[in-house]
Amino acid sequence: MKNYFSQLHTRDKYTWGIRSFFRYSYLPSSLKLTFDDDRQSSTPLREYQEMNVSNAYTDNSLYWMRKKNGVNYQLTGGFRGELSSVTGPYSANRYMFYATPHLEWNREDILLTAALSAQWSHLPEQSCHYLFLNPSVFFRYTLTPRWKMYLSGNITRSTGRLDEIYPVSYRRNYRTIITNPGNVPENTRQLYSFYLEYKNAVKEFFWTASFAYLHTDHNLMTRSDYKDGIFYLSPYKKSNSDENYTLHSVLSKGVYDWNLKSSVELTMSRTKGKQCNDGVVQDYRYDYLSVEPKIIWAPSRLFEAAYQAKLSCGSSKIGNDRQLDALWNLSQRLILSIGWGDTDLRLSGEHFYNDIDRTKHLNTWLADASLVQRVGKWCFTASVTNLLNKKEYSYTLYSAVQSSTSWIKLRPREYLLSIQYQW
Repeated sequence: MKNYFSQLHTRDKYTWGIRSFFRYSYLPSSLKLTFDDDRQSSTPLREYQEMNVSNAYTDNSLYWMRKKNGVNYQLTGGFRGELSSVTGPYSANRYMFYATPHLEWNREDILLTAALSAQWSHLPEQSCHYLFLNPSVFFRYTLTPRWKMYLSGNITRSTGRLDEIYPVSYRRNYRTIITNPGNVPENTRQLYSFYLEYKNAVKEFFWTASFAYLHTDHNLMTRSDYKDGIFYLSPYKKSNSDENYTLHSVLSKGVYDWNLKSSVELTMSRTKGKQCNDGVVQDYRYDYLSVEPKIIWAPSRLFEAAYQAKLSCGSSKIGNDRQLDALWNLSQRLILSIGWGDTDLRLSGEHFYNDIDRTKHLNTWLADASLVQRVGKWCFTASVTNLLNKKEYSYTLYSAVQSSTSWIKLRPREYLLSIQYQW
């Protein structure tokens, strides 16, 4: 449930206004597990966990703006309050007062903005209060009508969410148990980015490139222990940090005479940090690479083909002597659309190649088909999904410090006939 209120007043030299936002959410959730009983009892072992989370949040502010000599001055001040509770009962309420001066200088080719947010927050149940200063700056420069450049940076200090403070052991899922003694996470996040853009609409050529650096300091470290197929995670007080480098680029080219559009997207990232596994603190590094080509070709009104693929690879290194295998994943999709008169035929096929581990990989082929016939105000549709009747799909994913393999049961081949009438 949400409610938003805004009121704006304009005078000759300045503008002021009021904003008010309220939100309430209630999330009931339960987890039921059945375990194999080694005692071979007729009654299986079961576990039931219930967590009903309610949250009420409000943000009320008063702001003032004035523009003078090409500079826009703005000052915002207000109050935020949050009432959160979870089954137990347990609450993690917080109250915050804040003030944010903001400057914006805009010229024909240059835009510069800067802000400094001062925040005082109080967590009564945890007997904690904090004073945070969060600066940010943004710069845009138009070199030519086709070239633009962006620079930005910000520092954000914050405390943890309710699920990060909750001091009772609970299951995040069927194989992960969280135990938090009630420590309040404190995070300092620094983000700096650079963005470059080129556009040539006449030649249908576009290119963007961006680089981002993220550094985060934490006052807590999470210890991970693995026993009997269960991950036990428990945060404890220890200063640590992690950092991430991301390079992202998109190149697209269209050919108007051929009615062709094509693009390729490249993403490269590296994450470094520390983790505690079975009581031992180790450095870790996670590398990720992905390439995504796309092609759309419509040589006539009767036919269109669209192809999209994603090739990705991830690898992790933990400590000085443990290297997780580099895993490659490939997904491809081809869609063919044929239309004549009031009839449309659509065929789609997908191919997935996934490395499960160093010696095992999986190829999965999927196909769908649909036929649409329009007669006056009537529309008849016949479709077949999972045409090849595949039964299972599996894949392996890396997080920064571990890998996990999942299996998904697929719905069998399915036929559907639908009739629509429009008036």
